[in-house]
Amino acid sequence: MLYSNLIEMANHGLLEQVEYEIDKEGKFQKEAILHKYCLTETGEQRAKDVGALDGKEKPTKEEK
Repeated sequence: MLYSNLIEMANHGLLEQVEYEIDKEGKFQKEAILHKYCLTETGEQRAKDVGALDGKEKPTKEEK
């Protein structure tokens, strides 16, 4: 369910995928694809509008 929610949020421009890798160590599930997402500017503004963010600066892609 979580993955389908992430896809929906990405489709609406709220999230973007920034990288992915294979879970070689089995941290979550061995050989599974691990995805990393970040909020877009639109997603950040929407989160602030609904009170999900407190207005603090989010890290940039380079800081992650």
